[in-house]
Amino acid sequence: MANTPGYPNVIAIREDSNEVPTDAKGESGIQFVGLMVWDADALDWVRMRQPIMNPLADDLPLDTRFENDANKNMKYKGIHATHKALESNANWLIWKYTWELISGSYCLSRIEGPLEGAWNNRDGLAWA
Repeated sequence: MANTPGYPNVIAIREDSNEVPTDAKGESGIQFVGLMVWDADALDWVRMRQPIMNPLADDLPLDTRFENDANKNMKYKGIHATHKALESNANWLIWKYTWELISGSYCLSRIEGPLEGAWNNRDGLAWA
C-alpha cells in the first residue's frame, strides 16, 4: 500500500484478486490496481467505487432548442428542465453564439450566456 498525496483517507493498493478478468486474453490471477478509502463505520479500508449516475436526474435538461443563422451556424441554444416547455416560459437558459467570417470560413468568436428568459424573446435578452 502507498499513500496517495493530496487525498486524505485514500490509499493506492495492488493486490491479488480472484475477480473475473476484464482483459481480452481472459487470463486468471489478475492484479487489482485501484484506490481504497477508509470506511469510518466499518473501521476498515474498502475498495473505492464510482458513483452510479441516474441519466434521468432532475437537473438534466429535458427540452433543448436551437436557432441557426442563414449560414447554418448556431445562433442560439436554449435548454429547459421541462419536456415540451412553452416557448413563452421565462425559465429557459439561453446561450448566444457569434460567428466571424475569417478567410472564407465562419469561426466561432464569442459565446454569451446563459441568460434566463423566454425562448420566444431570446433576441430581447440583455446580450452584451
